[in-house]
Amino acid sequence: MNISSRSLFTICDNFFLVFHNSILPSVRIQMRIRVLPFFVVHSQGVIILKKLILVRHGVDEGGRDDHLTETGRRQITDIAKKLVQHVNGSSILMLASTALRAIDSAEILSKMLEISFEPQDLLWSGGGGKVYPDISDFEKLMEIVSNHPSSADVVVFVTHYEYVDEFPEWFGRKHLNASLRGRVIPRGTAFLIDCEQKQMTYVK
Repeated sequence: MNISSRSLFTICDNFFLVFHNSILPSVRIQMRIRVLPFFVVHSQGVIILKKLILVRHGVDEGGRDDHLTETGRRQITDIAKKLVQHVNGSSILMLASTALRAIDSAEILSKMLEISFEPQDLLWSGGGGKVYPDISDFEKLMEIVSNHPSSADVVVFVTHYEYVDEFPEWFGRKHLNASLRGRVIPRGTAFLIDCEQKQMTYVK
């Protein structure tokens, strides 16, 4: 099998391989194989995605596209301090919605986590602030992660309530073979998905 250098693979948690013995057709050898839930093949090697974090932006000034308030800035500073404990020593890729409140939040997170970030319009509820993202938006977003030149094993999305509500369930089903239930969480909080343990934690 030929594997391209930047391909995204999704594999079920467990499956059975059954081999038929050519000499004794009635004898079957059954092997149980545990495979990795999500990985990206880069030129540097196979990168295992360990954690995916969805951060909802902090409290903003109330318009359709406004900056964070001082309260919102404090919220993101506080959540960044907590996330540092979960990602310490990891290689991190952070993508942020292009909404001003999300950019402000990402700037604070980037300073606290000592990383850079990239604006990504898809994280603004699927692009341009449309009402709700759909499955095609999720797939495009993960394709961006797959094709990214970084070798990150932690991915952070700075986004909006629509993503924290809908994305975890899709990601769990599609990439982890697990049931993850998202919901609308308060601004300035986060969901942390452990891709290895296939569990999601609410961080506030």
